[in-house]
Amino acid sequence: MVSPFIDNEMTRSSLRGIREIFVLIQPIDSELIDLGITEKQILTAVELELRMAGINSLSEEQARKVPDCPILMIFLAVSMPKGEFYLTYAVSLGLTQDIILTRDKTIKSVGLTWGCGPITGKIGEGQTEHLKNKIRDLVDSFIYACLSVNPKR
Repeated sequence: MVSPFIDNEMTRSSLRGIREIFVLIQPIDSELIDLGITEKQILTAVELELRMAGINSLSEEQARKVPDCPILMIFLAVSMPKGEFYLTYAVSLGLTQDIILTRDKTIKSVGLTWGCGPITGKIGEGQTEHLKNKIRDLVDSFIYACLSVNPKR
């Protein structure tokens, strides 16, 4: 299976000039909430990592006011196999931005321009830090990619 989430020289070039983004956590499953992982926890941790790297994370209200605001989406899917006491997970990151077609510059759309993952695995009760670390690893990949084309001033 080919992943639509790609981190390479070409996709990294689409990160040039990014200084602020809106972070969107896709709604998480109730199984994760039952284990004590919430969208707010994930969002807070991601925003902190971004700020420490010099990338400003905008609120939804702020992002609406910024033309062409990039959106860093975190996808987290889980399932509990029947009769088992663990969750399988898949987590990935994708950055969407406004794009303009080179063949017709009047056509503007939104597209996935950079991504990484998925990372898959399984966790049991009391192992939520493992999953949070995997999310952190992907966020670190984004930060590294972003800083590689936007050196700190």
